[in-house]
Amino acid sequence: MKTKLKIMTVIFFTYLCCSSFNTFAQGWTKTDSLEFEKIKDDTTELRKWTNDIGSKKSIKAHGRLGFIKFKEKNYKDAEKEFRILEKYAKKEKEGKDALYFIGRIESFKDNIPNAKKYYEDYLIEDPNGEWAQGANYYLILQKRKLKDTDVLQEMDKFLKKYPNEFYTPHVKFNKVEHFIINNQYDKAIEVSLDIIENYPETNYAKELQYQIGDFYVKQGKYEEAKNYYDKLIKQKNKNTEPSAISQYLLGETYEQQGNFKKARNEYKKAKDENPSIENWKILSDYSIALSFYNEWLTTQDTTCLDSAKVLLTSFTTNYPTDKRTPRAMLTIADIYYSFG
Repeated sequence: MKTKLKIMTVIFFTYLCCSSFNTFAQGWTKTDSLEFEKIKDDTTELRKWTNDIGSKKSIKAHGRLGFIKFKEKNYKDAEKEFRILEKYAKKEKEGKDALYFIGRIESFKDNIPNAKKYYEDYLIEDPNGEWAQGANYYLILQKRKLKDTDVLQEMDKFLKKYPNEFYTPHVKFNKVEHFIINNQYDKAIEVSLDIIENYPETNYAKELQYQIGDFYVKQGKYEEAKNYYDKLIKQKNKNTEPSAISQYLLGETYEQQGNFKKARNEYKKAKDENPSIENWKILSDYSIALSFYNEWLTTQDTTCLDSAKVLLTSFTTNYPTDKRTPRAMLTIADIYYSFG
């Protein structure tokens, strides 16, 4: 009987030790909360708290230290803190949060399947927790990388749950990229216009406004593309980079359609109507010269070839250090090699 009692006692105390991070014999008081607020950015004091093994104070300290190290991009030390919580504080908020942060760290290490699992585990443990929106977003990124077939459904699910939150425009942009990869340009245009209208200050909106015309071109809808760029030009102030870009892209659309003369007119406008935008002025000169060469390739009109030689040579003289000059020189060499 005594032997049996000793065995039961050992088992009981072993259980207490193993589960100490999930049971708070020492509790958490208002005084503890006030003290924590004072030291939450002091890693030395937080480390002292971790010595109080098995207490809520220890768990809070590990969680805060992990967060601080994560924000400092010291992912190795952050992971150490979060792994402790993962193992010993599974049912506490800090233990659940650790799953999210470990997922982020696994993402940085490019361990995509592991990252996906940790985001999923976090969302199971705390579906409406502090990091739930981020976990849902980063889960979508992992699914995209893994080419999961349900990734579009994940995006739609996210947007239904978070119609206008921090990660909403990020998910919408991922949706645009998904449609581009799958050649669904009508849908890419629809979501792009949504981003431009509702999130105009984001980099996504600033980038996509110039891509929509290209989405039309990829469908062979040249008139829609030209109409779109015409409208965009009217919205932009002259002598600004957005104006120059819009005008240039209209010229590029005409060239892609095979209307080289009209393309050159639009390239010239990009230069003449935005004279202080130096880079687009140079690009316009180069594109005008190259368009004669491209027209010759299409029509075999030798007068276009002569114009290309003159303008490309002039370009290399006027802009000897420009990044396009080597290509211009190679084109000139090709013309002379082939046709003298």
